[in-house]
Amino acid sequence: MTEDVNSSTTRVTILIVSDVHLKQDYLEHVKKYLTKQNLLGSIDVAICAGDFANLKGEEYTNDNVLKHTEGVIDSIMAELETISPHAFYIPGNVSIFCFLFSIT
Repeated sequence: MTEDVNSSTTRVTILIVSDVHLKQDYLEHVKKYLTKQNLLGSIDVAICAGDFANLKGEEYTNDNVLKHTEGVIDSIMAELETISPHAFYIPGNVSIFCFLFSIT
């Protein structure tokens, strides 16, 4: 967070990304863009707004596919946390089923 020197307000920089769809290099592209814009290191909160996964049909009930998917999601979240220690994930319409089936 940064304080605006001309007022009493505090500025919070939020990064929102979505539709990663298990592409592990997705956030590398985001980090390159942030670096180019001189923003890397100044993100207070990073949010992935849905759809980590892109599973179809019976893939949701295949334990091997789900374990692989969970591993990729963990890697992507770890990468998101390198952009901001305050990283959050909101499951999307595709991802929610992945989490539901992996819990049962």
